[in-house]
Amino acid sequence: MSHILKNKLSIDVDVNPATGWPNGLTKLAQVRIDLQPISVTFYDPRQNWVTPAFLDAAKSQHGFINGLRFVPNGWGDTARDASVVAREYSDHITRLESDGKRRIEVVEWDVETKNIAWQTEFLLGSAAKGTKGIRGARGLFPNPSNPASLGYRWGRPGVWTMEGRQSTATSVAHLAAKTGLLIGPQVYPGAMNTNQWSLWYEIRTWVLNTNPDRPGAFVPLAQFIPYIDAAAQYRLAGDIEGVLFATSRLTELYS
Repeated sequence: MSHILKNKLSIDVDVNPATGWPNGLTKLAQVRIDLQPISVTFYDPRQNWVTPAFLDAAKSQHGFINGLRFVPNGWGDTARDASVVAREYSDHITRLESDGKRRIEVVEWDVETKNIAWQTEFLLGSAAKGTKGIRGARGLFPNPSNPASLGYRWGRPGVWTMEGRQSTATSVAHLAAKTGLLIGPQVYPGAMNTNQWSLWYEIRTWVLNTNPDRPGAFVPLAQFIPYIDAAAQYRLAGDIEGVLFATSRLTELYS
């Protein structure tokens, strides 16, 4: 079965659509990038405007696939137990689906740490602590035939993204791929206002596996999806699949 993000254009919604741009989600639904509409919208679940009613309207009125964006180790999580953070993030999904209706169709894990141990525990939990991660549990990869291996959101479609120019020495993206997540390196500098980084660099690093530090660790091309600066002058022509960061930089919204 194809991943829900494949062959689609997605975006991180970083402002309240009701106040962030003219006509809100209606305007976003009208945007076309190389004739491709934006299909998936990732929201910050901490915002008070991200409610079940908002998500239902976004889907029914505009056809958006609803997603949530989380920032492991970036929302005041530094030095906190990774498995506790995984539980708290899962609880956000529970809150928005408390009536039994599945609203969150895809999840983004925007990892803001190069701490391998923390990332691994957030992803798979800990065998020593007997804890769950967001995908696996007790240090195991999720396996439906072994309930003890299942993390909080082991089967929810998602994407693991991290700053570009990393490798298996700083990211466990290759392990996240083994849990079924797509992998989305950011192909722009952190400042997002200077240029476009090399997508080929990321393909060589993650897909072709030219990493000298850990031979054999790689991400299948089918699970590779780039994160692109939404500002028009920094997008590559022909981007019909990927995740744009972010609505506040999508110049088409203000034209």
